[in-house]
Amino acid sequence: MQIQKINASFYNKNTKLSSKPTFGSKVSTQGLKNINIGSMPAGNIGKIKVLKANGKEAWLDVIKSTYHDYETYNFVNELKQVIGKIEFRFNKYVWPLEGEKDHVFVTELRNFSNPNTPYYTKGLEEYNQVGTKLLQVAVKRSFENNCNGNIELVAKRRQEVLKFYEILGFRQSSNVGLYGNPYRLQLAEDKIESLAMKYGGI
Repeated sequence: MQIQKINASFYNKNTKLSSKPTFGSKVSTQGLKNINIGSMPAGNIGKIKVLKANGKEAWLDVIKSTYHDYETYNFVNELKQVIGKIEFRFNKYVWPLEGEKDHVFVTELRNFSNPNTPYYTKGLEEYNQVGTKLLQVAVKRSFENNCNGNIELVAKRRQEVLKFYEILGFRQSSNVGLYGNPYRLQLAEDKIESLAMKYGGI
């Protein structure tokens, strides 16, 4: 499947909220695949499927908020505990320099349930796939806002963090100059599709 087909098939900005669930379930749950996230008002916009550390599936509410040109999405469990969070803005160029592309710039990405991170909330049940699912929200918004799936971020200088992004397809940004931040990463073009579809997508 070509990247352009992802844009048309999965992230069509003309897609409207469906009253039917997009997956088989005994309960009525609205996923994010067939809605335009950007057009949704602040508040609960749907659910996302992740795995608990014990391997059981779990559905988390996705809570959207905006501030100036930033968008924030929190994943919240049934106890109203915030499991994960992503915050980003859109960087668009009128006259792009060589290597610059319109993109989503992620300013914050956190899984509060992961005990191996400094953001861990003590006592919170551990959930897996959270970081990947948060980034899938960013990919979807990138397509919706005509950034072609492009994502950039600055990674923490921790080996496990860099490895996480490397596995998902992030590489050092091509427009990082001699004195630029070597931890500024961009999602490789040929990895956009695999990230969007990992763990079944959103």
